[in-house]
Amino acid sequence: MSGELSISNTSFNKINYGYLKSNNVVSNNSSCIFTDNNSNSTQDIDYLFNKLDDAKENDGIFTSLWDKFKGFVNLGSSSSKCEKAIEDYKEGKIDFCEVESMIDKFDSKQKDSLNLFANIVTGVASVAVISSAFLTGGLPLALLGAAGIGALSKTGIKFLDRATNNLKGDAADKKELLKDALTGALDGAVSVATMGFSPYSVSLGTVTKQSLKQTAIQGFSNGAKSGAISGAITGAGDYTINTFVDDDEFNFGDFTKNTVMTAAFGGLTGGIFEGISGSIQYKSSYNTFLRRKEQFPSLDDDTIIKLSSEADYLKNSYIYNDIVEYETHNNFDNVDSIVNISARVKGNDSIFSKLASKYSNGQLNEITHSNCFEAIADAYGTRLQLKSLSTDDAADIINNFLKDSPYDYNDYLRFLNNEQIDLTMRDYFKKENKNILNILKEKQTNEAFTALLDAIDNKRLNITELNNYGDEFSSYFTDKQINQIADTYYDRYNKTLTVVTDISNIDAKGAKITLDDEGNTVLEFKNLIVKEKNAIKKSGYASSQMNTVYDFGKGEKGLGELQIRGAQLNEFADAEHVPYDIRSGKIVRSDKKYSSIYEVIKSMSKKSFNKYNEYLTSVYHYYRLKELGININVPTLSGRFFTTEGDEITNSVVNLLSSDALIQLKNTK
Repeated sequence: MSGELSISNTSFNKINYGYLKSNNVVSNNSSCIFTDNNSNSTQDIDYLFNKLDDAKENDGIFTSLWDKFKGFVNLGSSSSKCEKAIEDYKEGKIDFCEVESMIDKFDSKQKDSLNLFANIVTGVASVAVISSAFLTGGLPLALLGAAGIGALSKTGIKFLDRATNNLKGDAADKKELLKDALTGALDGAVSVATMGFSPYSVSLGTVTKQSLKQTAIQGFSNGAKSGAISGAITGAGDYTINTFVDDDEFNFGDFTKNTVMTAAFGGLTGGIFEGISGSIQYKSSYNTFLRRKEQFPSLDDDTIIKLSSEADYLKNSYIYNDIVEYETHNNFDNVDSIVNISARVKGNDSIFSKLASKYSNGQLNEITHSNCFEAIADAYGTRLQLKSLSTDDAADIINNFLKDSPYDYNDYLRFLNNEQIDLTMRDYFKKENKNILNILKEKQTNEAFTALLDAIDNKRLNITELNNYGDEFSSYFTDKQINQIADTYYDRYNKTLTVVTDISNIDAKGAKITLDDEGNTVLEFKNLIVKEKNAIKKSGYASSQMNTVYDFGKGEKGLGELQIRGAQLNEFADAEHVPYDIRSGKIVRSDKKYSSIYEVIKSMSKKSFNKYNEYLTSVYHYYRLKELGININVPTLSGRFFTTEGDEITNSVVNLLSSDALIQLKNTK
């Protein structure tokens, strides 16, 4: 080695630092004291580019994406900034030490960024996956689960990043995997304990008392506190675990630095997260509050907030849907004529609407937990969809019924389609129509009905009320079936069953006949109370629905609704509810999905809306008969419709209210 060697930043003449590094004369940890900072030889430049390439070799999928993002937004240390610095060094704009320091900083920050990314994802994943466990299994179970999720999350993220870098064998480093698993378990448990179960919550009450800005600031403050605590604990724990696994000497200064840095980052991250989260919740709650005021303008703000709070409480208490679904499948899975069994828990908006409606009409006098619980009789909803009869089966059944008459199946179709027939034939079918349809109804429902009776008889299903909606054409259960259900229920529970049905379905012989407060007929038998009020809806709605009670043990019960209807009718019945919901205020102007028909439904005159309901009833008849194996002409929406101001509604707008259009609108995302 020749030439002058002086420990100076300016007097290093023939031998440069890059050369010494590349030839192992000095170590990679050496400083720039041997460097002529003004030298910009090819060796220096090659050395810097090689050093940057070595740093980038460590980058996997996540760190590479983070590097590209930093370069795009010009944030912090990035490879693109390092490349620019090397070019500046070539042109003599900056010195060698500054460029090398920038590359070292980039390498260090990339490793730190992977740890931070892994810690954030670990915390968020643990909270998201495990929070529900706290509600059902308690904090110890939640923390145990969070530790598992945390270990899997952090190990998976860092393994994937190492597996996608350019260093052979890096991904399978056992020591790194152990450190990731241990620190991930700690991070997950701490995140859940400090942030997961007490996030800043924004309710409808919040939006009436403070502004969006105040909410965001409060959310930031709460998140910063919990984030700092979480960061400090995980930072201290991570350092301790890494030191122990690597068998390094514990350095209190490094321990303190790592703890303080992660606490600061955790506080900032938690504050930003909760601030943004609080703002989003505020806007959502504010929109919900405005929509509910629009739905129920007669209710004051305090009442809306109280009812909304009760809706939240009830929704959070409906946690047994799996049990309800299991019991329903247990009762009806073996029934071949049932094509679908479904279960759902009533949603928050639907709970509020029912509570508000009952409060408005006096059915809910005092807003308490127990009163509101009893008011939601269909919290757990289950539905059985029945297979339709075939046309051949229907024709055989009808022809067999008519065998002693001068008529046949085709004559009956002419009657149903309101074709020109003689008065004798018309009178005959008017008289026998109910009997013909009852035979078909019992044929379609027989297997499900038998399973229902068995479930009641063996106390696997407790029903308290039966609503047999529909008229002579569209109802599902016959008077004979209703009496059998009532008898079985009375025998097993020693209670009288209340049934809402078309009163003409029931033989009143032996009944005590009374009137309710609104003048509707009530039939009282030993085992049965029959009410006609609301049995036939204006729209012709058809379904068999039973109020049910579920015993979940430990004194907890659930109220539900078991619905039985045919698969043919099912889709239309859901869509038909839209005009009713608009008319009643459940769907409001701000619900953009239904904006195409909202104004026309709202503005339609009472006479025109009654006419529209007649059309809907005919559609119910069409689908119900189709389920019974009878194909009649498809009803058409025709005629003139007017607004309350007397303006005629154009045909193009009226066509949006046809059955097919309603179904298409309902199914639109």
